Amino acid sequence: MTKNLNIWLPAVRAGSGADIYTIRLSQALNRRGANASITWFNHLYELAPFLIKKNIPKNTNLIIANSWNAFHFKHPSIPLICVAHHCVFDKILAPYKSVGQRMYHNTLLHKYEKESLIKSDKIVAVSHYTADSYRENFGTKDISVIHNWIDTNLFRPQPRKPSSKVTLAFTGNWSTRKGADLLPEIMQSLGDRFLLLTTAGKRNGKLAASLPTNIRSVGHLKSEVELVNFYNQSDILIYPSRLEGFGYSALEAHACGKPVVATNGSALPEVISHNHSGVLCEKDDVQEFVAAISDLGRNHELREEMGLNARKIAKSVFSEDTILDSYLQLLNSLI
Repeated sequence: MTKNLNIWLPAVRAGSGADIYTIRLSQALNRRGANASITWFNHLYELAPFLIKKNIPKNTNLIIANSWNAFHFKHPSIPLICVAHHCVFDKILAPYKSVGQRMYHNTLLHKYEKESLIKSDKIVAVSHYTADSYRENFGTKDISVIHNWIDTNLFRPQPRKPSSKVTLAFTGNWSTRKGADLLPEIMQSLGDRFLLLTTAGKRNGKLAASLPTNIRSVGHLKSEVELVNFYNQSDILIYPSRLEGFGYSALEAHACGKPVVATNGSALPEVISHNHSGVLCEKDDVQEFVAAISDLGRNHELREEMGLNARKIAKSVFSEDTILDSYLQLLNSLI
């Protein structure tokens, strides 16, 4: 039953996958007949969520919030669900933090997340890897895993014009955590027969100035429709990320029928089936990425086969209908 679910999703807008998750969850719940509404708060409140004014919508009987600030939205008579997207205290992430990030995480965020985990009536992690990371870093035991999902009616394969080049795609922030620093060397090794299209903003000016000519930015994409078109312009998604709480880009590409060459680590193996829907490579192993992409680039039939497998995985395991059944079962159990 969903008609009695009045769900409030307070969210600090961060321009990250957590924002996408909140929007998709609200939309999916409303499609199922629930009444779900989002209240967005300025990114500055990330540092001091306790300053947010709590104007809980009338008749709210469930609150769903991010683990970074969920503690602030606890109400004595309304169940609170805390969503854990990505544990920044994972030891794998440590080498890629700035001094400022390290100070913020250790002095404020650890306190915020610990309080959120304690005060919440239920904790949901978006992958088994993320759940394990929170267990290790916070000692939290009662965590439910409900994977992220995709609207496979929107994210679907589309016809594309033939190209003389094998076209690769990369989405996400141009950051070391995402492995963007590996892309220039990978593309230089692959040569002119390959073209990489990226949506990432080139944050590092020095790096941007030295990019090979076979890397081209398409700029900022303004809608999910543009994102679907972007994936469908490509043959393969390249995803050398060093740490992912889930891996939205991999799932989006899979739903569009694209194989993914990614790092064999964190949550990515939960989405990508090695040698079935893509290829998983050792972290930071540029030559292994080059070899995997070269093999797929030469073998059109293998790309097609992996793309079909990828689409099947997205529809059977990560579709909205499949995942929302688990979510609604959890929500109804709390009221």
